[in-house]
Amino acid sequence: LAAFILLRWVSIYESELESLGGQHKSRFLQGEFNWKSWSQLRGNERWDFLQQFGLFLDSLPETGWGTCLRVIGRHIEIEALPEKTLDSLIDWVDKVPLKTLEDRQILGEVFTRIIQEFIKEQKYSGEFFTPSSIVELMVELASPKPGEWIYDPCFGTGGLLVASADKLRQQIQETWSESQKKR
Repeated sequence: LAAFILLRWVSIYESELESLGGQHKSRFLQGEFNWKSWSQLRGNERWDFLQQFGLFLDSLPETGWGTCLRVIGRHIEIEALPEKTLDSLIDWVDKVPLKTLEDRQILGEVFTRIIQEFIKEQKYSGEFFTPSSIVELMVELASPKPGEWIYDPCFGTGGLLVASADKLRQQIQETWSESQKKR
């Protein structure tokens, strides 16, 4: 599930970057490998494509999104899923709203929890997550201000950056509310 969510999100992200004038050749999921191209396939056609897709992802360069997508390519285990289940799963991921920041934050939370559970099952996979209570404490102690740089050297799923952005958004809303009261 997490792999399909990430594949859809990367396709959306790359399309948005391109529409904003980003470089087309930096896209990893172009043409037939873009979510919109293959998520509509059904039955044996989808099955055959996903077999190729895993090999394609595993062949990507080990930089940027390529690193993450390579891991997905190595761990796509669709053999265990009945065709109907696979179709339902991909259809569900295709319908998950990702248009607004709130949509993406909700899905980010779901994605983080799925990955955390996967890592727990694997005992140790070289990945670690900072518990949300620690993230909240770090953000409170750092007390980021608008205009300051926020650096997370161990980016992971971006929990620290998201919490910092939420804190900044809250500060800006409070400042705006205070300025409205003074009027």
